[in-house]
Amino acid sequence: MKKLILIVFLSITVYTAQAQIQGYSLDEVVENFEVVSTAGDTINLYDVTASGQWVILDFFFVDCPPCQGTTPIFNEFYEKFGCNTGDIFTVSISGNPSDNNDYVQFFEDTYGGDFAHGPAVGIDGGGTDVDNRFSPSYYPTFALISPDNKILNIDIWPISDYNTFVNAVTTAGGEINEKACGLTDVEDFTILELQVFPNPATEMINLTLNDQLGTKAIAEIYNSVGQKVSSFNAQVGQNSVDVSNLPSGMYHLKIADDTGLKATAKFSVQ
Repeated sequence: MKKLILIVFLSITVYTAQAQIQGYSLDEVVENFEVVSTAGDTINLYDVTASGQWVILDFFFVDCPPCQGTTPIFNEFYEKFGCNTGDIFTVSISGNPSDNNDYVQFFEDTYGGDFAHGPAVGIDGGGTDVDNRFSPSYYPTFALISPDNKILNIDIWPISDYNTFVNAVTTAGGEINEKACGLTDVEDFTILELQVFPNPATEMINLTLNDQLGTKAIAEIYNSVGQKVSSFNAQVGQNSVDVSNLPSGMYHLKIADDTGLKATAKFSVQ
């Protein structure tokens, strides 16, 4: 019933009311939980925080217009700060009864924006239990958890741009640094200006790699939710890759060679 009321009055209440977590108080240690994302990845909260990462939880549901509006900003933040391999870990969670994996995936594909998409969890992956534990009053609600498992912000709002999340962490005493998505720090990159063309693509993509590339280089293509969909051996010079079998959407190309050089690029398929 809570979700039904929200849907009817969403434009009036979500932006004007104070969204917040009801299940925990500020500075309280949260219980561990384990969920499975729509991509099939298992996420254990205490495993994440044990690595020293801060965590931002995004409580949403698919048919929530403000959630649809904030998710591309949240995904931009996820991409800009390392796609969960840096100082911050993000995950979106829905406990809405209709939000199964397929519907959550529809949400990400439709509203996620032209960025790498962070992990999203629906009812198939345990979202209902986590939503019940935290008990957000309104949606979306963004909550910040420190590496020592304390909830230090129960209402990151309003969301203007990705710096809203950065400021929430720094205000809580943390520090996060920008990092290339899923790869080493930007200053460690040697191949930076990797271009993919045509972009958007329909059947083939082409990329040219400089002569600093090692003899053994693997290129991997990931979809918008981080699933690897293709891989190939990359070579110095021009590389042509068939992408005609990929569904329309945003993709990330990542290359690593035997000398430690790395490169990344984004492209879309129509």
